[in-house]
Amino acid sequence: FRRYVKMMFQNTPRQLILQVLAMIFPRVMKLLKIKLFSEEATNFFYDVFADVIKYREEHNVVRNDLTQTLMEARKELVLKENSTIEEKYTDADIIGNAILLFAAGSETVSSTLSFCLYELALNKEIQDKLRAEIWSAKAKHDGQLNNDYLMDLHYTNMVLEETARKYSTAFSILRKATKTYTLPDESFVIQKGQQIIIPMFSIHRDPKYYPDPMRFDPERFSTEQKSQRPNGTYLPFGDGPRLCIGKRFAESEMKLALSNVLSKFEVLPCEQTEIPVDIRSGSGPITPKNGIVL
Repeated sequence: FRRYVKMMFQNTPRQLILQVLAMIFPRVMKLLKIKLFSEEATNFFYDVFADVIKYREEHNVVRNDLTQTLMEARKELVLKENSTIEEKYTDADIIGNAILLFAAGSETVSSTLSFCLYELALNKEIQDKLRAEIWSAKAKHDGQLNNDYLMDLHYTNMVLEETARKYSTAFSILRKATKTYTLPDESFVIQKGQQIIIPMFSIHRDPKYYPDPMRFDPERFSTEQKSQRPNGTYLPFGDGPRLCIGKRFAESEMKLALSNVLSKFEVLPCEQTEIPVDIRSGSGPITPKNGIVL
């Protein structure tokens, strides 16, 4: 599974070129049948989820999980007989969303958690405060790591948000203008249909929005400080109607992972810890170039 995830999100010059081509010449890529992701990896994930759906339907297996939710969506959006052509989805659409949730979420979540533990190791007072919140929330909910427990992890959420700011999941995000728009107080006009590159990594490290941006400070994401920043300055999951479909899933994963690790262990730097950490260049998710040793 992990091998095919890494295959889909390679940091290679070829992948970077394909991403640029997909943004500038999407019709040409479609016409020439050039695929953005590895066909081998795509086929692997398609077969896995198609087999899961088939098995559950044939054996009447019903579980309270994400796959079941996607299967219910399939009944509504693919199999419904009275749907119009515009409303119809294909099995490929449903399985494509499953790939996005499981594959894309796997690599980005693991990288964000690695960077988070790295910063916690370097900032012991933040780690201690976070651990105290985890212990308090566990006691309040009798050790049950359920949704109510996750909702009480306010400082944990601030720590994860600051991690995603300093170590964005990607250098940029791509969007297409749905209407013509003139920038406020500017003469620059974005025409409908234009492809746009949003420099997420640069925005997240812009001192205009985040003073002393290289300092790890979860207090930036207190309710008070967030209200003072303009919209569109925090984009780890994108924004608007194309907000990442796996946002809540990823946040829950990371909170549960931190809860399990920090309630049992103290994370500290060692002689092999690289300070500052070196970021791998290229396309795809942002990852540490030489790994993180703690």
